[in-house]
Amino acid sequence: DIQDLAGYDQGISLHLAETAMFVNLTERLAHRASRVQQELDQLCREMKWRPASEIVARLGAKQPAKEVNEEKLKRLITRRGVYGDICQNESEESIREILRLANNHVPTAMKVMQVRGWEGAVMSPPAFFEAGAEKVKPESFMMPKFNSADVTLPCTDLLTISI
Repeated sequence: DIQDLAGYDQGISLHLAETAMFVNLTERLAHRASRVQQELDQLCREMKWRPASEIVARLGAKQPAKEVNEEKLKRLITRRGVYGDICQNESEESIREILRLANNHVPTAMKVMQVRGWEGAVMSPPAFFEAGAEKVKPESFMMPKFNSADVTLPCTDLLTISI
């Protein structure tokens, strides 16, 4: 008999009540994600040319930190080496200043970088060795996030690029 086999299971089975709960939860999460994205889009439209200090203030951050958390800064600077990361839009100095203004709160700092990089992303391809001998560092380039004629497209992170 199949029921006598140790550890045998037909798989996951959900009852109607459990399924309805998961569907409800999924719909609520999708609605919340949509609302958060709309708020970020509006923030990007309003603040895209503003200084980082004004963006941070608009996000409701506390007073700027007196000193930057060096560990958090190091991690953000490391992300500059990841192709297409939002941190590639910023210099090391600007990341330091944004993190300080955001009171060392990385999510706030990341939102500031998203607002500043709303219209386009700096893409810095990784270095490689040509013919196994010569190290080649390709030039960075600006990748627009949407057509200049269409300014209503959402503010997306750098990993989602409109073509």
